[in-house]
Amino acid sequence: MNALFSLYITIKFGAFYLFLILEVNLFDKQHIKQLTLCYC
Repeated sequence: MNALFSLYITIKFGAFYLFLILEVNLFDKQHIKQLTLCYC
């Protein structure tokens, strides 16, 4: 039970972490040009 629970937590946080990385990458690709235009 404890091993299954720890595995579940690891998978859940791993998926959330991957989702965050994907979201940040998409955000950077879409908005990095706008940010550079604004700051430059």
